[in-house]
Amino acid sequence: MSTWHQPEFQISGGDNAQKPLPRWAPLALGFRPFFLAGGWSAVLLMLLFLIGYMAGPWQNNYYDFSLWHAHEMLFGFTMAVIAGFLLTAVRNWTGLDTPTGKSLGWLAGLWLAPRLLAAVPFAPPASVALLDILFLPVLAIVLGRLLKQAGLTKNYIVPALLLLMCAANIAIHLEILGLVDDVARAAIRLALNLIMVLVVLLSGRVVPFFIGGALGARPE
Repeated sequence: MSTWHQPEFQISGGDNAQKPLPRWAPLALGFRPFFLAGGWSAVLLMLLFLIGYMAGPWQNNYYDFSLWHAHEMLFGFTMAVIAGFLLTAVRNWTGLDTPTGKSLGWLAGLWLAPRLLAAVPFAPPASVALLDILFLPVLAIVLGRLLKQAGLTKNYIVPALLLLMCAANIAIHLEILGLVDDVARAAIRLALNLIMVLVVLLSGRVVPFFIGGALGARPE
């Protein structure tokens, strides 16, 4: 028998919403700014990569060209989508409010800031690394506190996976900063594997729910 907790999943939030949503729609629910950011970053990353590939790598920015592409596909685009989904899903699983309004804006800004700063020539490397490293532990703490408050401690695997991804991200930045050697490639592979594990776990909850809904049966 699985130990993965199976509280009711409601996409709309329904009765779980406990306070009025902010008037500014993009910051009303967790998925909105992050799905929007993920969509735009997917387009812009492809354009920038093609431009960089044809014109040659840009100079004096934080990342090596190929490492930038790998890093931003995982910790930029993919992590934006994951954050948006988790902020919305945990709100439904726990019946508690996840960040909205200014709090959500600050969280989204924490994701965006290192993306922008890394593209600035001669940006302080330590500042880029610190900003980029902060996002995942902050997200893990936000989600972990809600899971603890709701008594869903068996679901701590979600913030635990985010923290492991943060460890992989730290390894990448340590190599960029010249503090360690030859760890970035392994860290990229580790992050990719952790993302696949998270997708499988979440799919194991969401897919049965929607299949059960379509068939008129609630999954056990």
